[in-house]
Amino acid sequence: MREAWTEAILGDAVTVQKGKKPPSLVTSEESSHPYLTADVLRGATCEQFVPGEQIGPCIQLNGRETILLWDGAGAGDVFRSQPGVLASTMAKLVAQDSHSIDDGFLFLFLKSKQDAIKSSCRGTTVPHVSPESLKSLKLLLPPLIEQRRIVDLTSAVDSYIAALQQQADAARSARSAVLSELLSTGGDDWTETTLGDVVEFGRERLDPRLLSPDELLCHWSIPALDEFNGPLIEPAQQIGSHKFRVRQSAVIYSLLNPRIPRFALVAGGANVVCSTEFAVMYPGSKVDQRFLFVLGSSNLFQANVASSANGTTKSRERVRPSDLEGMKVQLPPIDTQQSVVDVVFSMDEMIQSADRAVTDAKNLRSGLLSDLLSGDHEIPESYDRLLGAA
Repeated sequence: MREAWTEAILGDAVTVQKGKKPPSLVTSEESSHPYLTADVLRGATCEQFVPGEQIGPCIQLNGRETILLWDGAGAGDVFRSQPGVLASTMAKLVAQDSHSIDDGFLFLFLKSKQDAIKSSCRGTTVPHVSPESLKSLKLLLPPLIEQRRIVDLTSAVDSYIAALQQQADAARSARSAVLSELLSTGGDDWTETTLGDVVEFGRERLDPRLLSPDELLCHWSIPALDEFNGPLIEPAQQIGSHKFRVRQSAVIYSLLNPRIPRFALVAGGANVVCSTEFAVMYPGSKVDQRFLFVLGSSNLFQANVASSANGTTKSRERVRPSDLEGMKVQLPPIDTQQSVVDVVFSMDEMIQSADRAVTDAKNLRSGLLSDLLSGDHEIPESYDRLLGAA
């Protein structure tokens, strides 16, 4: 630890103040203050408010405090506050000496310890933060001016990450708009048909007894798959009799929870197995495999699939292969399909590149913050130049 840094125990440097539930909550914002639950701090719309005359013993926040989810699912999550009234399941952490600990630095420190705090939570039905484990955390404190430099530098990196994420989101929106335009162009040479007329639906049951014990198969399951993610790899002997082999040139589409579409293109050379939770589609001579994949990613196609879903709740909804077979589609000639694919796939490459940039920046931030909080590294001048550039 560098000179001028000090070591403290969190319980000796910080006070924990639990939130308190007000006498009543209302749904009107007029003359009221937002009631800040964990969901609200995660970005959900606030739907409960505290009338001004009932704040009383409740804890008001100004938007600069460090907040900890104390009780319930997600206990141990760390948030930066918003202006409002602290919910009863939350706690505010306040430095006992504001001249020795910066608010932003306290948030960064606790956020870096979030996994440790969560792992020490008690209770199975209603988990809650362990006060003893929280207070025993070791806190390394640089001088106040260096704390603020660390906060400013981290904020600059966060702004950079937010800008990258905005670019990725804009690229996705542009892809959606371009694809919608390309699929609605139409023409005399376009054909209205059903998916079942141009696509073969079928699955080949897999007998795991015929597989070599050391053979590996690409296995797709519902939680693991989305439009840009690849398959999981698992040993063939773990694949049960309810799995199906998927031949090359297929497109597979999730039948469960269609409001969150999951689908994949099975490229040449892939050795793929999927479960009964997927429809397996093999394009015929009138539709290009990649176009079928692109078609499945369109908002119109996904909306039509969702409208056919049945289930008691949204999370348990599913569609049947027959629903997909009867779905009407507008098909351009093969050469036009391939042109559409070229445009959309080039945009997909841009999106994936933007996503990688976001991931790399987040990894950079994590490593940078770990170094800055360790007390072993002085902030180099290059970081200050980065801060100035940001």
